[in-house]
Amino acid sequence: MVVGEFTQDADVVVIGGGPAGYSCAFRAAELGRQVTVIDAQTALGGSCLHDACIPTKTLLHAMATDPDMSADDITSKIQRARRRLAAGLSGSARSRNIDVLEGTARFLSNRDLQVAGEQVVRLRFKRAVICVGSGAKETIPRESARTIMTPSELSAAPARASKATLVIGNDGNALEAATIAARMGGEARLYTLGKPLLSGVPKSLVDCLRLHCGFEIDDTVASLPAFIDGHWTMPTSDEDAWQADLLIDAGAPQSHHDALDVSVAGVQTDAEGWIQVDQQGVTTERRILAAGDCTGGSWTAGAAMAQGRVAAEVIAGQPAAFDPSVIPTVVWTNPNLVWCGGSDGVSDSDSEEIVVPWAMSGLAVATGRENGQTLLRWEKSSGLITGAGAVGADAAELADGLTTAIELGATLQDLADIVCAHPTRSELLYEAARQAIARA
Repeated sequence: MVVGEFTQDADVVVIGGGPAGYSCAFRAAELGRQVTVIDAQTALGGSCLHDACIPTKTLLHAMATDPDMSADDITSKIQRARRRLAAGLSGSARSRNIDVLEGTARFLSNRDLQVAGEQVVRLRFKRAVICVGSGAKETIPRESARTIMTPSELSAAPARASKATLVIGNDGNALEAATIAARMGGEARLYTLGKPLLSGVPKSLVDCLRLHCGFEIDDTVASLPAFIDGHWTMPTSDEDAWQADLLIDAGAPQSHHDALDVSVAGVQTDAEGWIQVDQQGVTTERRILAAGDCTGGSWTAGAAMAQGRVAAEVIAGQPAAFDPSVIPTVVWTNPNLVWCGGSDGVSDSDSEEIVVPWAMSGLAVATGRENGQTLLRWEKSSGLITGAGAVGADAAELADGLTTAIELGATLQDLADIVCAHPTRSELLYEAARQAIARA
């Protein structure tokens, strides 16, 4: 035992204060459990609030609404958003009598945790939920902080504009980083290193985004950039080379629980290091659950929050499971992209889709935002909606309506019969259904 360490009993211990963690903690407390949250940061919120989602979206909004806003003003705006949201989470924890311990956790057994903070505490828990998220996998070893950054570091340092920025990656993080770099005033290019851009999203939506995003996207060059004479050099498809002053490495996520020693507690991981769970979030050690990115799921905060709530309800003895029909993909580029559905490119002779251009929306035309489209996919034999998405200004705000249609098992006729608000861009979903029925 560490000198000064003391042991205390705990009911439910949640490790990690991000979206999965605080959602789990709040729900467990609502269901009558005594909850302790362990987090290394001084405030709840996790990477989503402090490093990723909120700083990035605050920065993107500030750049879009006031292109001349200074870097200092943008930084202040990000800090205010962080403080306000963190204060709200802290208040919610206090109102539910949740204990929050600042420190890092490590399993000693399937019943015991050690927390190292201002003092070393040993917790003997009844149930534990691992919600430690994921980390960024480096595609290229860090040369120096001056010439290579992660998307989160870019959002945290908007003053670090570059004449030319090279972004590598193929997901929403990479696209958003390229959008920020382009809005900083320099040239930005995104290289997917030969991987498909936004894998699983319909080609028509991806192509529409490519056309209007404001920066070049190359998915033909598979080689890594080289750091030559103080510049990042990237070969292009026509055998020329393109040089950049700054590289943004938007690598894929990787497991982020090494310091926890989960194997000591009997928690197993897969070959890539993700914690193995069932639909109830239960690990290979029945006393311990896991939720969010550490389970290798969709890597979205919305899914993590839902998993966290499920874990809490399972602990409370309720019949809960994480089994969504779809998990929305949302990218806050300019324009936005949203997709709700299965993977694209899957051969299915019973699947059909239709695309409706936003030029058919009176609101889109009236506001000069007609450069977009709405896509609807359905099962031909039944008319059941299996996918829906859109590209366009503020398309992210359509995500919940698209998801709800699929989760509730709507058919083409269901959507076609809805009396929709007019003029809105959301009405194009119902117009797509009517066109699909007419085409049949």
